[in-house]
Amino acid sequence: MITSHEYKIHWWGVGANGSASMCWAFQNIFRIDYDKDNINCGRRNTVGTKFIDGYEIIVNARNPFNHVIAEMHDLERLENFDEFIKTSIGTLQCVKQVKWWEEAGINPTRYIKCEDMYGSLLKIPSLKAKTLECKDQLIPQINTVGYNRWGKGRQRLVESKYWNEENVAIALENKYFNKLFEAGYDKEGWK
Repeated sequence: MITSHEYKIHWWGVGANGSASMCWAFQNIFRIDYDKDNINCGRRNTVGTKFIDGYEIIVNARNPFNHVIAEMHDLERLENFDEFIKTSIGTLQCVKQVKWWEEAGINPTRYIKCEDMYGSLLKIPSLKAKTLECKDQLIPQINTVGYNRWGKGRQRLVESKYWNEENVAIALENKYFNKLFEAGYDKEGWK
């Protein structure tokens, strides 16, 4: 998690949804400092305990169905997709993060959607002016679908071939997975 007193935000990033790109933008364009000892640049597995009243809590988001596929690809678990959904969906970071939010007693107030991070930044009042000012620097770094700066690409493995009605129903039974849709995604978005 990183905090900006200038922009009055807490940003909490979790992998496989553009958070590496967003972390880069916050550091290099918005000039938000982070804990230099944290090798993940404050974006992964870091649960803040000091949330400041009046600060927005911002998280990156991605279509939950695509997020699960991307994360399972990273874990090399796609060959057992149906079994993993039945037995282990709660072990994925995208699902565990929601549990961490609950345990920390917070709810995100804004989402930066992986599919249009620039447009999402424009919707955050404290970041809008800087986003507009730095448009030419930001867009090539955060809104390029094939962006590959970190050796991955946000477009990887977004096919719906892994999802079917049965495993979608099982996934939606998980209250934490279900909460991922609050960022404005469609529960029919797996089709």
